[in-house]
Amino acid sequence: MPTTLGTPHAGPLHVDRLAEQLLCAGLIGSDAKFPTPAPSALVESIATLARLHGVEPLLHRCAVKAKSLLLWPQALLEQFAQTTRAQAVTEVLWQREIRQLLDALDSAGVPALLLKGAPLAYTHYEAPYLRPRGDTDVLIPVDQRAAAHGVLLDCGYTAAISPASSFASYQL
Repeated sequence: MPTTLGTPHAGPLHVDRLAEQLLCAGLIGSDAKFPTPAPSALVESIATLARLHGVEPLLHRCAVKAKSLLLWPQALLEQFAQTTRAQAVTEVLWQREIRQLLDALDSAGVPALLLKGAPLAYTHYEAPYLRPRGDTDVLIPVDQRAAAHGVLLDCGYTAAISPASSFASYQL
């Protein structure tokens, strides 16, 4: 079913709205036809929004599946493909690192639970590299904090400076 998109008018606000509409249509698999000729401001807005929201790999996957996305400007499609390749390589490294850390915590008798991005990448996405992330959240019992800290140091991690008060942050 085609998605009705507005016609570009002068002004960055409308271009950004149209970019958001196109991104949303592309991500849900709607017929996201790109206006021709492609306004450079629209291409730049989509590139920026896709990068900002971390959806370039998802848009690449959608472009492969939805033929209308293949009609998008080649520069955007190449950006999505390049980011997807980089994210796939990064994911292999993340997975290896997470497994080593969880094994080390387990060997030390420290129970750990992965939260948010990492488990979602493996349970709710077609492939884990489609869910870019910048960190891995691990929940451990408060009474195991010192032991977990030791394991992290042994694995080569360093402690970041954090507030001295336990009321300032629950993250370490």
